[in-house]
Amino acid sequence: MNPFEMVLTELWNMLLAHPQFVRDVKEQNRIHFDDADNRSPIKSTIAAADLPEVAILTSTGTANIMSTSSTSMTIRQYSIMVSTGDYRYTEILAKVEWYVFCAMVGWKNRISGLQWKGKTFAKRLNVVFFFNDTANPEKNRNIKGWSAVWVIEVEMHLQTSDLLAELNQGDISDDAN
Repeated sequence: MNPFEMVLTELWNMLLAHPQFVRDVKEQNRIHFDDADNRSPIKSTIAAADLPEVAILTSTGTANIMSTSSTSMTIRQYSIMVSTGDYRYTEILAKVEWYVFCAMVGWKNRISGLQWKGKTFAKRLNVVFFFNDTANPEKNRNIKGWSAVWVIEVEMHLQTSDLLAELNQGDISDDAN
């Protein structure tokens, strides 16, 4: 796996380390975009039993190629999206947001320990912002009630030589002949 994939998977692992998250967000309601066996994880129809639903998506990022003489840096943002189907904030959303907050506190033991090419690469994790909304069910697949998005930013520093080595994996020139 590459660092982008590793961070996405580890964010899920962090959430799943919170026992109340596991209890309150059923497995079938955790929308994984890192599941190699499921090409279309989004449910086409939603029922009460499908909520709360949590998904982690990749969103924006920046990169500083060759930020030092030997490293390149990227800052990726991942969005943890929560849909509740309930207008009572304290019954679902407040709880799930608390689980997300608590889970992210453990990043130094989880995200910063990830290794690619034998080297750790994640240097920082921040919750950039989060917002809640009840007014836009059209954007939330017609799920009414509270929804939230927590934007998590992960700063990664990688050896430029390791990145350049990626370009030399597999010779495609033989396929062109």
